[in-house]
Amino acid sequence: MQGSCESPGVPDAVIVALVFVVGPLALVLPLVMLVKRRHKRFGSDGAIAETFASDDGTFTLTAPAAQPIGVYCEYTIDAVRQSAGIRYGLRLRLDVERAGFEQRGEYLIGQAQRPFGEVALAEIVDGGPHIRNGMHLRRAMLLARVPAGEAVKISGKVERTGGEGHTLHVYVKAA
Repeated sequence: MQGSCESPGVPDAVIVALVFVVGPLALVLPLVMLVKRRHKRFGSDGAIAETFASDDGTFTLTAPAAQPIGVYCEYTIDAVRQSAGIRYGLRLRLDVERAGFEQRGEYLIGQAQRPFGEVALAEIVDGGPHIRNGMHLRRAMLLARVPAGEAVKISGKVERTGGEGHTLHVYVKAA
């Protein structure tokens, strides 16, 4: 006579419960880790140099000679509600100068329609996640990659074209 195929192990109900509890965690946990890594990459932790735009919207920043760097900005703004959703906008001019390297560009953020018209429009290299808390918006972006070299001078200006109140934080991190 042959023995039974069943083992006196874990009951089926426990296995089913584990699948329903552990299964979704196995799917969600990697997504949470990816979001945290992206937030850390765009955060100002580890910045070599940083500044905020003044009341008139201008900023100037000098970073020491170093390895290749990335020029980031983080803006906060309070959007205004309209019938078709929310409205906010910033226009930003950025000038980056390092021996043998120069980049000038204007960026339109949100629903900004018109650039300053002083230099050509530039593309955002990489954008961090949009963080929204009610009508308060925050986002960090990589605007420029600068090759290694001597000290770098970063200057520019920002102007709000929609929304209420804003801040602009400009910082430099190792690339």
